[in-house]
Amino acid sequence: MSMFGRLLREGFGQETILSRFGRLLDFLNGQERDEKESPVLTAEVLGVTVPIPELTVAVLGDSMVDVLRQSLPQLRTALENHFPKTKLNLYNFGVGATDMEYALFRLTNGYQYMSGSYSSVLSVNPDVLVLESFAYNNFGDSQEGLDKQWLLIAGIIDQVKKVSSKTEIVLASTIAPNSSVYGDGIDGIGWPPDQKRARAETVKKYLQNMVNFAASEGYPLADAYHSSMDENGQGKLEYISTADHLHLSGPGGVLFCQKVADTIRGLW
Repeated sequence: MSMFGRLLREGFGQETILSRFGRLLDFLNGQERDEKESPVLTAEVLGVTVPIPELTVAVLGDSMVDVLRQSLPQLRTALENHFPKTKLNLYNFGVGATDMEYALFRLTNGYQYMSGSYSSVLSVNPDVLVLESFAYNNFGDSQEGLDKQWLLIAGIIDQVKKVSSKTEIVLASTIAPNSSVYGDGIDGIGWPPDQKRARAETVKKYLQNMVNFAASEGYPLADAYHSSMDENGQGKLEYISTADHLHLSGPGGVLFCQKVADTIRGLW
């Protein structure tokens, strides 16, 4: 986030409004400008033209992100409560049935999905990149698989730092699965109870692995995983789609997006 965005969100304290704008304009006048830089949106307040802060957020994930819709309306609503005077640019980079290896590729490469063509994730110059766990498209129930996820998280972070060093990174774990109903409703799928339990437990290991990485490496975490579990460690049904008992329901999407927005707010 640029300095003027932070200035506009700070409390006024003992300053008058005009002196605050004066400080802001002094800052802007002292900055070097790239001739190719996009024009800054402005508004006129008390006769003074001031920039409107912008926040660009890219959310990178699998179908658990894709189902939040292209415009990310639930995330927009949550962020607007934290940043009411900020222009929000939100990008959904969720691709169904893909894993974290493909996410690393998509950071710097364009790709095709469904009937559309998409630019690389970092081409939008995000202020914040939200990286979801890809736990529902994991590498199998093994320590080797968990280690691979861990190394890919680190690899994605390293690539972001190289290509877009000003981008803040938020890690995220989506909602918990429920082993009693896991996958019920998916066409052509009819897992017996033991397979449901095994698959759900594997997903939970990868969700927890993302939580562990964030704690170990000191990255901010949007943790919908623990907030969506009941006292028995099962995903609460209210947060899980009744269509396939796997993806997020409407309330599940609200929960995840609220966690993301709260974590982004904590960055500044």
